[in-house]
Amino acid sequence: IHYGIIIFLIQQNQFLVYNKNNEKDIILQALQAKQINKETMNIIREKVTFVFIMDGFDEIFDKYNQSDNDKYFYSRFNLNQWNANIIVTCRSKVLNDDDIKNSLISINQSNTSMMYLWPFTKQQMHNYIEKFAKIQSRNKKKIDDNNDWTPNKYEETLNNYPNLQKMVEEPFFLQLILTILPSLVKRYGLESEISKAQVYEVFNDQWIDIHIQNIVSKLSKLRIQMDINKFKITLKKYCQDIGFDI
Repeated sequence: IHYGIIIFLIQQNQFLVYNKNNEKDIILQALQAKQINKETMNIIREKVTFVFIMDGFDEIFDKYNQSDNDKYFYSRFNLNQWNANIIVTCRSKVLNDDDIKNSLISINQSNTSMMYLWPFTKQQMHNYIEKFAKIQSRNKKKIDDNNDWTPNKYEETLNNYPNLQKMVEEPFFLQLILTILPSLVKRYGLESEISKAQVYEVFNDQWIDIHIQNIVSKLSKLRIQMDINKFKITLKKYCQDIGFDI
């Protein structure tokens, strides 16, 4: 039996796994974040076979590459002390061929496989949009919210933004853009030229609005009032600061 553990190298829930000053203990830090103590770690290290999924290597690469330490991540993260297979996720455009060879492969070419996530085909995009619309419709019904966004409406609306067509071929961006598409239309109208920065900005604002609504709802039950606009500005600045940090 293999036990899979996802290790987010970038910040998640206030916890930054990657510490350039303590790289050799990256697995220990990740397990501690999952409330596993050192005694248990020593036991499972001997008894258990793992699959470590190290997600977001490209997000830490600038800091990683500034160090004079061994370039090969497997040695540098002291992974040979674990009975584990390692999967590293990384945007291929961030690292050049030499970076990939030196940091992720080193001399172990025969033991290292590389896989690429290819863009969606038109049919795959269509299937994904249908599933997305169905899930959204189901969720809206649960909260008695009127939802008139059908699969056809999503596709027709996307077609009005030619400069987004390349982005929506990527599964990550397709999901992100579908999530904020009604907000994009509301803010910029149809047939506008939408940049990737604007997509991120609308997504960030929508995410903040949803969380503020949840917080305000909980506080109202406690009869606590707050300045919503001031809190929104503070939360937005906090998110931006985290973005610059990582």
